[in-house]
Amino acid sequence: ESLFIEKLTEKYRLTQRDIKRAFIKFDTDGSGFLSTSELTAAIGLFLNGIDRNLIVELVQHYDVDQDGVISIDEFSEFLLSRNSEDKSKWLTVDHLTTSNPQRTQSRQKRGVKEHTVQIHEDQSDSIHYRAKMFLQGMKALLIKQTLDRRREGDISHKERRKYSTNALIEAESKANIHAAFSPLVQSDGVSFASFARVLRRYVPPGTRDVGEDVLRYIFEQCGGSTGVPSSTGASPDILLSLLFDKGATTVNQFGFTHEVKPALSTGRETVGAGPLRVPRPSDTVKNDNVYVTPHQIADVPMRFVTRRCKTSLAVPSNFNMRHLDRSARPPPYECVRDYVFGIKSAVTSGSCIYPCPLPVNEEDEEMTNKIIYASAALGVVHDTVTNRQLFFEGHDDDITCITVAPGSAGLVATGQLGKKSVVCIWDCSMLGERDGSSSYSHRYNVSDGGLIARVGLGFFQRAVCAVTFSYDSKYICAIGSDDHHAMGIWDIGSGDLIAETASQSGVPPQITSVSWCPSPQFATYINKDHNGLSDVICTTGVSHLKFWSFIRPSQSSSRSNVGFTFRSHWMGRVTVKKPKIFTCSAFVPSSDEGSRVSEVPSYDVVTGGDNGYVFLWRKSKCIFAVDAIHNGAVRCLQWIDAHVYCGGSGGSVVVLVRASLEVVAVYSALPCREPTTAVHGEPPGFGSRSPRSSATGTGRRPVSAPRGRRLPEGEAAAGGGRPSSRVAHISRKGGVRGPKKQWDGPRDHKLVNHTLPSGIKASTDVYSIALIQAPGGVKKRVNGTYTSVVRIFAVTGFGKLMELDTTGSAPANPLLSFHYGPVWAVGTCGGAMNSLILTGGDDKWLCLWNHINMSLEARCRSKAPIRCIDVHFSNNIVSIGMAGGAFAMYRLEKSRGGSSHALVRSTNPSIYSLHEIESRKDCLEDISDIKFSPNGKMLAVGSHDNYIDIYATNITPPTLTELATCSIRQLKRLRGHTSYITHLDWSIDNKFIRSTCGAYELLFWDVTSGKQSLSSFDTLEADASWHTSTCILGFNLMGIWPKHSDGTDVNAVDVDSHHQLVATGDDFGNVNVFNYPCVVKDAPGIHCGGHSSHVMNLKFASRDDSSDDLTSLVTVGGNDNAVMIW
Repeated sequence: ESLFIEKLTEKYRLTQRDIKRAFIKFDTDGSGFLSTSELTAAIGLFLNGIDRNLIVELVQHYDVDQDGVISIDEFSEFLLSRNSEDKSKWLTVDHLTTSNPQRTQSRQKRGVKEHTVQIHEDQSDSIHYRAKMFLQGMKALLIKQTLDRRREGDISHKERRKYSTNALIEAESKANIHAAFSPLVQSDGVSFASFARVLRRYVPPGTRDVGEDVLRYIFEQCGGSTGVPSSTGASPDILLSLLFDKGATTVNQFGFTHEVKPALSTGRETVGAGPLRVPRPSDTVKNDNVYVTPHQIADVPMRFVTRRCKTSLAVPSNFNMRHLDRSARPPPYECVRDYVFGIKSAVTSGSCIYPCPLPVNEEDEEMTNKIIYASAALGVVHDTVTNRQLFFEGHDDDITCITVAPGSAGLVATGQLGKKSVVCIWDCSMLGERDGSSSYSHRYNVSDGGLIARVGLGFFQRAVCAVTFSYDSKYICAIGSDDHHAMGIWDIGSGDLIAETASQSGVPPQITSVSWCPSPQFATYINKDHNGLSDVICTTGVSHLKFWSFIRPSQSSSRSNVGFTFRSHWMGRVTVKKPKIFTCSAFVPSSDEGSRVSEVPSYDVVTGGDNGYVFLWRKSKCIFAVDAIHNGAVRCLQWIDAHVYCGGSGGSVVVLVRASLEVVAVYSALPCREPTTAVHGEPPGFGSRSPRSSATGTGRRPVSAPRGRRLPEGEAAAGGGRPSSRVAHISRKGGVRGPKKQWDGPRDHKLVNHTLPSGIKASTDVYSIALIQAPGGVKKRVNGTYTSVVRIFAVTGFGKLMELDTTGSAPANPLLSFHYGPVWAVGTCGGAMNSLILTGGDDKWLCLWNHINMSLEARCRSKAPIRCIDVHFSNNIVSIGMAGGAFAMYRLEKSRGGSSHALVRSTNPSIYSLHEIESRKDCLEDISDIKFSPNGKMLAVGSHDNYIDIYATNITPPTLTELATCSIRQLKRLRGHTSYITHLDWSIDNKFIRSTCGAYELLFWDVTSGKQSLSSFDTLEADASWHTSTCILGFNLMGIWPKHSDGTDVNAVDVDSHHQLVATGDDFGNVNVFNYPCVVKDAPGIHCGGHSSHVMNLKFASRDDSSDDLTSLVTVGGNDNAVMIW
């Protein structure tokens, strides 16, 4: 207190005039009294650096009678007493109160009187502030109704000429209030029930109903009382004075004039710069002059402007300091990736799927059920039995190639694209474990998440296009995507680059595979100087097939001899035209006993070409060539035991004898009735041959056979060969026709003209295969011996991972489905079907997933690439927006089993299906967002034409005999945006829409009139309750934007059903989760990676199998083709 008096006297003299000047300056609201908040702020100006809690305690000490105000007389008498040199005569607040009890009573009376007509700002964070904001909304609604009546001509011309516009609006609004209350006025006023019923008529549209506590408080402010035993009614005149009091200029008893603000004034600034800053002791004036740093709700302006939004953002009336404090803290949750629907089938080179390395203990079959593949920026280990996944998260961009170390090492290598192209080497047995031990922990520093080493940083340009391990897993070879396709070999243990060279010149990527021989070879046929054993590497690509010899540092006497030498291929006597692209390669044990030297096993090379031929090479010379895939390309090949498996066009997986390339079986990766066809014998572990195998044509001559001689059936030329790799079917007319093409999509799939990125298109081709021969698995007796059945996994071009049946008893089994084009849209079902989600994208597949069981329930083809999805609240109708300006309605049907017996159907799982029932095209450009109204009777469609179209929907629910139907009728077109529509939301009362566009505008629309809501004084922007929260602009979302970002960096936003969390997807592949509302600059949050492309959309999905503190988040990653469940 003494310090405050000392600082005050430095600026003001303790005279009557100067004390009045200080009082008027401190009295910011002009009420003639100092409230506790005003005095606290005034003392804070003079006691800078003092703890604010001490200042509040001092003010409470001054306010002895606890009425909340200090008058000018008390303030002056208190300070003037300090002029006396006798300190005993100094007055204190306690002395002022106790010496004159009548003054205390008069102050209390004045406080009650003042409180009756004015809501004090010092109570703004409670019911008083909420009552103010409700009355402001009520006044705005009255004015809007009057303006509508004036525009429609309901107000007479005489009345309009009698008043000015503002006076007319006020007079008509007051008349409406009087007309509403006049039948309800009694002798003592209006009862609380009638008072509340009238006020509820003026709840602003789009907002929730006003609470009874607010109505009761306004009732008491208007003179009413609900006390027991007696109660009094409220006066409508006092309510009108609260609504339309404009304030005035008054002269107090000391002759000073000051402005008295109206009753509804909040005393807050009108506009401020957002987002908000968190109050910190270290804040300086330099920091505060840009962003608002509030210490109380009075410091928060009514509106904010940000550089990412061209329209100002209104502050909700229920916003308080608790929301600000919560926004400044990270969410108290953990975001864990649960599942990924997606396979990176378009890897630059090599296979995209591998079997998980077998364990050292062959009796353990756990690893035999697992496969490894890449999805977006993740390495995935997928258990095909439990349908569980583990993830390697060491990449930050698209994975372009993947390989697995030979044997039971457990090592996996993945290369990525980008400016920081690198190869990550990781142990698949360490994923998901933090306290386990890797089999390589004694050799390498195994970090959390299984990462062992990163090699090649700074060596690669653009991307890593091929990678392979050495046979002993000590070295790794990788090729970059620069113009010369630089190839290097690294020591995995030290990470050092051992050797490098250029492998191929041309526009990348031109390398399709790289393979390392499983054992050292004598490579004098490559380089005469390499007399001893050396490592042999084979690379394939565009007009490229080379055999490389590599001398290890431990094998060379001088460092200069360490490096590469290569020899190109030559066709020898084989007369087949070389393919333009050698697509794949593999080293297989040689059948030439004469090529063995001492105990060193020799290996040949098998390659596939884009002309459908499989070639066998021995010491860089072609010895056999077989037409394995007719009228197509060989996409991939693997070998196991004595057979080579190759996949390619038409969904075919052809099995050849390793030594002779004789075709022994053809399998289909397409779901059909006859999935397998065996010809000319069975490989170990395969089922019986097809009955049609006897109709096989026998007139084809193997390429390696001499010309002019026709081979008999089943006879192979020297070194192998086969009569035919396809099964021809006998027609009824006796002729031979080609094999029937099979496809699980619609018949018009060839009419799809939309170009997908990187040349990906819908096809039946098999892009990759993986072979698993499980120890201890099912065995088949062949030629008197039992051999383990080979499990074949095939990745197809139509978005399925298939497991082929090698016994001939069942069709191919789909294990996993995925999108093979960019994914744009996601939608969620509610109610009893809340476990279902829908996704769609450029591949034109509308997919229905179960995010709890992690399975595909149904999918159907759309007419155009899908851009947005929404589900009707009944879960019977799904709407999708498509590229080209069209949208369609699909019926979501649910049935049980296929039996006619009721008990059987009740125990069978649900079967879902999607069928198009209605479509429409009223726009020229893409549909960007589509939403059903909360009542389901209207549909809003936003497009890149800058319009929002409103349609009436007549949906008939399904019955026992009829399916759900839907009809569409256009109602209105909302015009006003200057750029393409990005997002839109409906209000919960179906009357308003808010929308954002590419010009960073946030606009509000009246659906009834079909016009933009332009009022700046109503509460629509601030307090409307929205059915969904997907618009990326708004006061509650000011803090979601990362540093140095513009309005395009955040692509999607969603708020959970409890309004506790907000999730965003950005252009950097991140999924971010913040506390909601998020209004703080640089708000802390949870940031999750995994996507390697723009996160185009996301949605919260409820879980009916969990508690309220657990929810699911579904994200789609655009060009990475991945759907992730969090």
